[in-house]
Amino acid sequence: MSPTRVSTANSRDPVSRNSVDRLADSWHTSRHAIWIGAGLVLLAQLVLTAFSSVEELFPSAWVWVGWIVLQTGSLLLRRRWPLPVLVLQCLLMLAATLLYGAGDYCWFPLLIAAYSVAGRCPPLLVGIGFVLAVLAAVPMVQAFRPDRPTTVADFMPVLFYVGFVMAVALGFRWRRQLVSSGIERAAAAAEARQARERQHRAERASRIANDLHDSVGHNLTAIIALTEGLTGITNDRALDEPLTMINELAREALEDTRTVVTAIHQGPDIDPTPGSDDAQLHTWDDVFELIERVRATGLTVAVTEAGTRPETEQASDTSFIIVREALTNVLRHASGASRAVIAFEHRKDWTRVTVTDNGEAVAEPSVSGNGIRSLRRRLEAISGTVDAGLTDDGWRISAGFPNTGTDAAGQGSVSAHLTDKDGQ
Repeated sequence: MSPTRVSTANSRDPVSRNSVDRLADSWHTSRHAIWIGAGLVLLAQLVLTAFSSVEELFPSAWVWVGWIVLQTGSLLLRRRWPLPVLVLQCLLMLAATLLYGAGDYCWFPLLIAAYSVAGRCPPLLVGIGFVLAVLAAVPMVQAFRPDRPTTVADFMPVLFYVGFVMAVALGFRWRRQLVSSGIERAAAAAEARQARERQHRAERASRIANDLHDSVGHNLTAIIALTEGLTGITNDRALDEPLTMINELAREALEDTRTVVTAIHQGPDIDPTPGSDDAQLHTWDDVFELIERVRATGLTVAVTEAGTRPETEQASDTSFIIVREALTNVLRHASGASRAVIAFEHRKDWTRVTVTDNGEAVAEPSVSGNGIRSLRRRLEAISGTVDAGLTDDGWRISAGFPNTGTDAAGQGSVSAHLTDKDGQ
């Protein structure tokens, strides 16, 4: 099993979390490990009883059974109260040594309790636990050598057993802390990188916004000034009407540009996209006013509408976005287009807008262009769909979206409008 590598922010060498680490973590955190540990101690004591005469040291076998139950039962609490459980195991060893001379049969439960103290308690309590475990074995060591004074060498096995078990627990504990701190440093480094990337994107967006304001805003302002200056000079209605329309379109474009620039400068909390709380939503009147403007360019636009029109802000605003993108594509990309058909199909919970034209469109640039991609993202955000592509005699865009919160206005079922560039 390959180790899991955790990169740290302050070290070139990553921390490897191997199978031993995962096993130690499971033993340290799993609730099943509590029962497994106590069960192993119970099994060991039962095996010890079967292959020795320990029960003969007690007044009756039931006293030893009670001793075992108290030893193993208290180990179930070793995570919540590790030091008190170790103190109880020390007392049981002392009592078994002083009363019945059976202290050496209490080693396994005591070592398990000492392991829990070393793995969970603060350093001071770990030291206290080590001292208590060693002191609990003093009468037992003295009982082995009743004919001579006890020396330090006699305590070496006790020091080794207790010290080894607690050292292993401290080693696993240090390893867990090392891996955990490595993960925390790696997470902090990733967050710092993301913050720098967000700052970089914000600065780049701000530069783009400034360039957009300086270039597009300046050009639109110039168009507005020129058209206002030319309107009425020739007293030619055929010329004044297009100039007035150009002036209005330039003003709207300038206002949209300012809205976008302001949103970019104010950050991600401002959403200028249609449908957001920060955008001015379009009505159905705006949709048909847009169609009239396109008709004024000389393109014949037919409109059909089936079903009851949903009078919701989302429905009208989304329809405006679809129609604007589709007609913009007709004017910009449909070579030789003379006619476009817009079909609104309203159902109870769904609206579909389909726009077709008779021009010679270039398929790939239109399908993969920014406009179609942006339209698709906007509709996907409200669970809508977009389908665009060539037909036998032109280009077709079909987009559908749900009528969330529809409040029908009771308008007619089917209507059709066909006008030419003069609106006739």
